[in-house]
Amino acid sequence: MVHEHDEGRSMEAALDERHPSDFALYADHYVQLLQDHIAKEDNILFAKAETVLTVEDDEALFARFNQIEQEMGEETPERFHRLVDTLASRYLSIPVS
Repeated sequence: MVHEHDEGRSMEAALDERHPSDFALYADHYVQLLQDHIAKEDNILFAKAETVLTVEDDEALFARFNQIEQEMGEETPERFHRLVDTLASRYLSIPVS
């Protein structure tokens, strides 16, 4: 799971160094990586966590996630949605080879 996080960051860095026409290819691979990773989290990691974490652990995690979200700012999810919309409108017409 950690390797997949590292791979995702590497792809993001590679996009910065490539030509814009390569974006669709890298984005497609990145989307697949994220879908597979999220499925593992949902079906394996979170199920395992349920057997290990206490109610107090859950409450502490929830509080910490809320704190991080507040530090990032309430507009952060909307900012990322706008970025995705911008990138999609710019690159969806580029064929993936």
